Amino acid sequence: MPKETKAWACSWNCGRNVLTIRKRMERHEGICNWNPAMRACITCKHFSPSTGQDEDCEPSGCDEGLDIKDRLRNECEKWASK
Repeated sequence: MPKETKAWACSWNCGRNVLTIRKRMERHEGICNWNPAMRACITCKHFSPSTGQDEDCEPSGCDEGLDIKDRLRNECEKWASK
């Protein structure tokens, strides 16, 4: 018979699986890209997500002209809330 276990989930609903150690989840939330305090591309109004995985798809872009084709940014100086 399975036993009950207490688990913790990210407050920012990023999709991360739950963790059984609260401190680890607190650490994750501090660096989570969905946390607005990180000023990450995903939560920015200037972010344009890619349209798919094909070679013909439009890559992710930034309306402020920052190059994010290879890697999204955190702690961006041009970040603006959605």
